[in-house]
Amino acid sequence: MIENFAQLILKIFVHPIIYVLTHHKFKLFFFIFSFIFFSIALFPFSEVSESILAQVNKATNSKPRVDASDLGISLFPFGLKLQNLNLSSPEFKEDLFASKLVMTPNVLDLIKRQPGGQLKAVDLLGGDVKLSGSLKEPDFEGQVEFENLSLYEIAKFAGQAGIKIQGRLSGKGDTQGNLKFTKQPEGQLDFNILDLKLPALIPSMPPLGLPLNLPPGVISKSTGELNFKEGKINITKLNLGLEKDPIQLKLTGTVEARFNPRSKNIYWGKYDLAVDLKMKNDFEKIIGPILQTVLPQGKRQAILNSGARYNFKVTGYPNKDPQFR
Repeated sequence: MIENFAQLILKIFVHPIIYVLTHHKFKLFFFIFSFIFFSIALFPFSEVSESILAQVNKATNSKPRVDASDLGISLFPFGLKLQNLNLSSPEFKEDLFASKLVMTPNVLDLIKRQPGGQLKAVDLLGGDVKLSGSLKEPDFEGQVEFENLSLYEIAKFAGQAGIKIQGRLSGKGDTQGNLKFTKQPEGQLDFNILDLKLPALIPSMPPLGLPLNLPPGVISKSTGELNFKEGKINITKLNLGLEKDPIQLKLTGTVEARFNPRSKNIYWGKYDLAVDLKMKNDFEKIIGPILQTVLPQGKRQAILNSGARYNFKVTGYPNKDPQFR
């Protein structure tokens, strides 16, 4: 009797499935594909997006306020897609805009029941930004990659729209820490800047507070490598310009910077920097006299028919006169 029952189960359920898989694979695939396609196409994303954005703004008290024109599904990579995203806040000098934002969950983090995933923003600050990370309370870690960001758009967002700086910023970095901030976050950042065009007028020239008019000039390439640990930024390399450029700067050193989780501000402390600056004649005629008023004697080295080189160290604290040596 058991054998007859097993044969009946095979005949009713298993045999038809095997037959479909062996003789109608294309039809089965077409059915599944059509079901998924029309489910996505007919899903009321507009109503859902309005509800989601309303809940997000309610949870954050609209600080920042999040607006988007459309919500949908991204297949490659699979995730949630927002079109024409706009972030606004009284704390922002300028609104942040991205033509597209794709949010992709991390499958392994979902299995472990830990928040994690990836965000990719297109046309943010003139370029593309990708953020990824995971949270295992109280610890977190994150990575960032950015490509072709506009320095002028960054200056506008920082409230410095009057400084007409141009250039493209790319790089990557990572950070680790804990949400209780029992210790300062750690991480590193590598970046490069292409075709940096300095503004014709810099409103003030530290430490003298003088306006600075610069001749036209383009710095073809700049690179930087820094890491932060225990409340201190270590600048291992900051190279501005190449030998052919009107200005060539090499800078290393440390800057104290501690993040306060209560005020959400960064408090800057002592800085200790080593500077190696080479300038062609046009720039040296303007910047050189200012440097010579603050630098000790012997820090200027003339370069025959080319300009001058200044090699010095500077130490100080915010809102206090720096010490040059």
